[in-house]
Amino acid sequence: MPRDDRAKQTIAGLKTAARHAEAVFIAADLHREGETIGWHIAQLLGLHKPHGVVYQEITEVAVRAAIACPRPLDIHQISRVFHANK
Repeated sequence: MPRDDRAKQTIAGLKTAARHAEAVFIAADLHREGETIGWHIAQLLGLHKPHGVVYQEITEVAVRAAIACPRPLDIHQISRVFHANK
């Protein structure tokens, strides 16, 4: 749930941008929590098949390399986080 009006505006803007985008990439770190956060964002935005990417540094080279090799979000990592938090 959005915390405030600013969060609502941000989510609305992201939903609009996602609807008009050719593809949406969800970037996560190598930890399973990052994958789960990406999954939650995909759910919030109503994305059916977002592209998952992973990189270890925020540089142009690393980001371009990650986008060149997209993958589905790893549901196994996501489910582990849900089970670990019960």
